[in-house]
Amino acid sequence: MVKEITASSNGPTRGSVIFFLALASVFGLIALWPFAPAFESLKKDEARIHMVRKENYVSTTTYLKTSTGQNLICIHTKTGGCDPKKMKSFLDKNTHVSVWHDGEKVYQLAAQNQTIFPYEHFNKGKGFSSAISAVCFLVALIQIAIRKRLV
Repeated sequence: MVKEITASSNGPTRGSVIFFLALASVFGLIALWPFAPAFESLKKDEARIHMVRKENYVSTTTYLKTSTGQNLICIHTKTGGCDPKKMKSFLDKNTHVSVWHDGEKVYQLAAQNQTIFPYEHFNKGKGFSSAISAVCFLVALIQIAIRKRLV
């Protein structure tokens, strides 16, 4: 006689529900957390590019000096930032650029009457994070409904 082994499952485990709720919370926090200061609180200055340096294989840092003497940085990574090719051409031509900054970091950069690095760059992934958060929260709610035998 062969005894058949079956998995007895009452549905999703508590750990699974907690995992999806935690995931929804993390992505929700990412979507809602302001990573950049309010645009109105930024200072606008004229600046010149001082140096463009490749930090490693994924990031390049542009160093700028404002007309008031402040040193600023603008980092370019695979998700965007101050494009190194444009920054090098501005450096070679000694072009004046307009920067919106917090005293350390550039949040918007414009040159020759066009925006090179827009402030909106800092809000690009918020929609995606919101969608992932909503899906994880929905999955957790469905799992709770299954555990309570509502579905």
